[in-house]
Amino acid sequence: MPADAPATPPLSPDEASDARELFESELQADHDERVAKVARREARAQRKGSTREREQRHAALNALKAQVQADFYKKNGYKLYTDSTGRQHWLTPDEFAYRTARRKNRRHRVVEPIIVDRTRNILFTVGMVLVAIILGFALAR
Repeated sequence: MPADAPATPPLSPDEASDARELFESELQADHDERVAKVARREARAQRKGSTREREQRHAALNALKAQVQADFYKKNGYKLYTDSTGRQHWLTPDEFAYRTARRKNRRHRVVEPIIVDRTRNILFTVGMVLVAIILGFALAR
């Protein structure tokens, strides 16, 4: 381009106003989306409540459920049974009788007193020492 050529504006006034309106509408849409996002976040936070409130509500519901369950089972004649792992189960009277009878009839190993074990070990050690002494005399000759 020659330096003496007249400078033409890059945009006509109509193009500039159209572009301005387009940019403003894009910015307005972005603004509306941000406002809606904040509103959704606040609504969700109010719906959920705080973590502590949720935990307290959950604990209260679990306690109520356990109480209703215990009342129901007691009313229907169930008995509380604790198994060998420490877990508790509500059983009908027949199931309870079966499990307690099975527990009573289970074989229990006989526990030997620790003194018998210790005496046996001492006698074995004394015997081995005597054998070692006799072998030592036999090899020395």
